[in-house]
Amino acid sequence: MTTTNPTAPYALGSTDAEHERLIWQAARLAPLTERLFREAGIGPGQRILDIGSGVGDVAMLAAKLVGPSGDVVGIERDPRSIARARSRVARLACKT
Repeated sequence: MTTTNPTAPYALGSTDAEHERLIWQAARLAPLTERLFREAGIGPGQRILDIGSGVGDVAMLAAKLVGPSGDVVGIERDPRSIARARSRVARLACKT
């Protein structure tokens, strides 16, 4: 049996460059991810839990789909990723 260390760092790191790579990757996959979510029935008013949120891309996409009547909670253990996700969400909130 193999066990993992729950406090082990993300395999690809948590550098600014890795965050940028994840954001770039999520942007390229967003149309497919959105289609998958819509086909899965995610929509207005739902409550979504995103485990392993990283820098927040999937949670932000889910928030767009559930709208103001829904809720999305993202769970992430890396403090740098959480800070990056919070700042991205705050920037989006200022634009709306």
